Formats: sequence, structure tokens, C-alpha cells
Amino acid sequence: MPVSLFASGKIQVVKVQGLDDKVAIVKKADGTYNAFEMKCTHAGASLKVNGEEFACPLHGSQFDAEGAVKKGPAKTSLKSFKVVSAGDNLELLVG
Repeated sequence: MPVSLFASGKIQVVKVQGLDDKVAIVKKADGTYNAFEMKCTHAGASLKVNGEEFACPLHGSQFDAEGAVKKGPAKTSLKSFKVVSAGDNLELLVG
């Protein structure tokens, strides 16, 4: 994924080959990146980006840009993936 995609915002949602759910990649203020599976840890619904956070349309759970639960009923943080910077590209380590 090219780093240039983040010129228009700090969150990009992408489809990753080999994963069923989309992944959100979040550019942090320090220039590093977080990546999270866009799947609610409560009932498995697909999440929506809500500003700089994530929201579940099914039961209202909310997660912050670090993947932590802000509002339940979810009790578990989002599944995260390691992001490695490789020049002008980002690599997501999923396995």
C-alpha cells in the first residue's frame, strides 16, 4: 500500500488478499501506523469509520484509533496487525 494514500486523511480502509474482512490502517501522529480488522469483537459485524474512530452499526460498540473499546457492548479490543514501512510503501504482516 503506498504511503501517499494517507495524504487525504489518517485512516484508510483496504481489502487484503487472504483476509475475509477489510483492514483499517491508521496513521499516527508520530508517523507510525496501526492496522485493525474491521470486525466488531462483540458480534462480528463489519465496522464503519466514524471520524477518527470505528463504530459497529449492529449494537453500537465504538473503538478508538488505537483499537481499544470506547463503548460496549464489545469488551475486547480490535484484532491488530503489524505494519512495516518499506520505503514509500506499507506492508501488513497478517500471519
